[in-house]
Amino acid sequence: MKDLYAEIEKVNRAKLADPHSNFRHDLNVFFSRLLFCFFAEDTRVFSRDEQAMFTNAIKDYTQTDGSDLDTFLITLFDALDTQDKSGFTSPFSKFPYVNGTIFDTKNTVLVFQSLMLKHVSSF
Repeated sequence: MKDLYAEIEKVNRAKLADPHSNFRHDLNVFFSRLLFCFFAEDTRVFSRDEQAMFTNAIKDYTQTDGSDLDTFLITLFDALDTQDKSGFTSPFSKFPYVNGTIFDTKNTVLVFQSLMLKHVSSF
């Protein structure tokens, strides 16, 4: 996680330098969400039948260059905050609603690269 955090900081340097940006807060929220997703996957909160639902979805539904990882995660976080999954396609419609506030706010879109995709999908 430390390497991923450092890589995101490096790639998003402009956002970090902007004094009006909420980048640091958004980054912390992002990592809280990511940590929750790994925990939910490991404890089978997401699915009792599918062992690696989160990481498999990333591997199966994102480009290897990481160019669409931000869009994937934004959509997933929206799906996790939505009870009615009828507006979502697979794999997002398969994820359960997460009651609480961890996914209820939108935050800054982060720029991803293949190195970050490697970090996220290798946990």
